[in-house]
Amino acid sequence: MNTGKNLIFLVSQPRTGSTLLQKILGAHPDIHTLSEPWIALHPLFGLRPQGVSANYSHNLALEATSDFLSHLPQGEEAYFEGARRMLPYLYDQALQVSGKSVFLDKSPRYYFIVDELRRTFPDARFVVLIRNPLGVLSSILDTWVKQPFFSNLYSLRIDFVHDLLTAPGAIRTAMKDACSVVHYENLIQNPAATVSRMCKELNVEFHPEMIEYGGDGKANERWAFGDQGTVYREVRPVTAPAERWRQTLNGTPAWQEIARSYLHALGPNLITELGYNFDGLCAGLGLRKDAGKVPDLMRVAVLTPIYRESTDFATQLQNFHDTIAGYASEKTSSPVVTSAAGA
Repeated sequence: MNTGKNLIFLVSQPRTGSTLLQKILGAHPDIHTLSEPWIALHPLFGLRPQGVSANYSHNLALEATSDFLSHLPQGEEAYFEGARRMLPYLYDQALQVSGKSVFLDKSPRYYFIVDELRRTFPDARFVVLIRNPLGVLSSILDTWVKQPFFSNLYSLRIDFVHDLLTAPGAIRTAMKDACSVVHYENLIQNPAATVSRMCKELNVEFHPEMIEYGGDGKANERWAFGDQGTVYREVRPVTAPAERWRQTLNGTPAWQEIARSYLHALGPNLITELGYNFDGLCAGLGLRKDAGKVPDLMRVAVLTPIYRESTDFATQLQNFHDTIAGYASEKTSSPVVTSAAGA
């Protein structure tokens, strides 16, 4: 039974620099990786009662699956054992081609299924990558949305809503049992020390040439998924992206308001636990932390019914509102995570 001893999972929000870290880890002589596999998402998310849209009734399918599993000696555990047999077969196929011994799966939406991944592969190693929340927001707006408001096809992309609002809480939880927690800002500002520490925590040997991930051409082969810009223009980490969010968000009044609302939706406790300074981020937007009433992100975003990917627009709209409201009212007493990463 493969319990994941030869697997590494890189968990992060999208637009955190995960492709960069994936390239660096993939330059290790023992670690192989391919674009973003996503192969664990469907089978491990499939037991969730909500969040799946299909041409058939997911709820009915889940009810039938649960009934079937209830008649098996192992019950639901049999399902995870089935995933434990299927997924390693696919990972091993990739490893056979590479000649390496460890497979790295970097698929950002795995933040949804960290618990299921741990249950399926208790011996797998997990790396959690974290970026300044305003850096993530800025990158999503500048790369995917591109409009002053959410006024194009991406208006209500529910995956963006989760990437911004569901992911940070999931990442906070994933940090607790991760083999290694890496802050993007540390990675690009001090790559050798950061990667060396990460390798030690993953129990793999550090090779300094990993930092020059694109130096041999092959390591910089363009993938179908992930960052398509800076990672391929450079051959090693560069520091310029760390503070780009200031210019991007402050350069458009609407985006500055969205950023302000986003910070308050996450709240100072969560931002602090992720390793960042809430007051410093507010200051980076030219705002006091208590400056006036925080606008409703729903109104700021100017939501439109252009969104075509959902068969139930009203439900998506309500989910969006509920998610915002949930984060805005969240109270937590979790211990503060200290980090060298600043605002």
